[in-house]
Amino acid sequence: MYCVEAPKTAAECRTVLARLKARGLVSEYNVVFRRLCMLSGNAMSDLGDPLVADFYAMLAAYEQLLSEKNGRNQPASRTRQ
Repeated sequence: MYCVEAPKTAAECRTVLARLKARGLVSEYNVVFRRLCMLSGNAMSDLGDPLVADFYAMLAAYEQLLSEKNGRNQPASRTRQ
């Protein structure tokens, strides 16, 4: 069993996500995906504001799904303007 608490940064989470997707481990993938969103939201939060943290967590999820869909790193550039 893989320890899903091991990735400490968003970059580590993306690496783990790619490996889990290649192995077909869907339940672990979902847990690490949520961790990616949480880490990204906490990194961008403005003085502990939960609304800002939730927004950036949602934005990280959207960008990750865009990256998976397009096969390359795809930022949500219009959303970040």
